[in-house]
Amino acid sequence: MSNHVMALIAQKYQKVRRGVEPIMGGKIIEYEAKTILNKGIEQGIEKGRLESAISTLNRYIRRKLPIDAQVLADIAEDNKLTVDKVRTIAKDNGISLSR
Repeated sequence: MSNHVMALIAQKYQKVRRGVEPIMGGKIIEYEAKTILNKGIEQGIEKGRLESAISTLNRYIRRKLPIDAQVLADIAEDNKLTVDKVRTIAKDNGISLSR
C-alpha cells in the first residue's frame, strides 16, 4: 500500500522516489500510538496471567487442598510466570503456602 501511495505522490520526481522508497518500501513504520497500544496489550496479558494465578490459588484454598511446590510450578507454567512470582502473588494476596 505504501509503495502505491509513494509512487503516486512522487511519480514525476525520480530522485524523491529513490530517496523515499527505502524508507516506505513496505516496512511497517513504528509510531507512538502503535507503541502505546502494544504496551497496553502486554499489560493486559500480564494482568490476565496474574489474575489467573490468583484465581487458581484461591480455588485450592476454597477446596482446602495443599499448595505444595508442584502446584506452584504448575501454576507458574500455566501462566508463564516464575515460581517466585507465584509465591509473591500468594503472599501479596494473603494466601498461605504449605512448604
